[in-house]
Amino acid sequence: MTEWFVRNARDARWLEDDLGAYCSFEEEGERFPELGVNVSVLQPGRPMAMYHRESHQEDFLVLRGECLLIAEGEERPLRQWDFVHCPPETKHMIVGAGEAPCVV
Repeated sequence: MTEWFVRNARDARWLEDDLGAYCSFEEEGERFPELGVNVSVLQPGRPMAMYHRESHQEDFLVLRGECLLIAEGEERPLRQWDFVHCPPETKHMIVGAGEAPCVV
């Protein structure tokens, strides 16, 4: 079991792939057992992930910029400070939008 800790996103492990850059606050090879927290930077037009669903709930908070939520076949533009809650089994994806990268 991991002890409590404080980690600044600038000091955390950042990964980059074809979908964008993201920060995981977990140590390499160690996952939080019940909760995942990530910061993702999406370029306009780039998806965070494939259209999918999870067996557990997922939540998202737009920290900067604009993006597009596609949930259960519906599109919804998102902007800074919009919060999205997806109950278990909700089909969803988020795509970067606007003129600059967004942070979710």
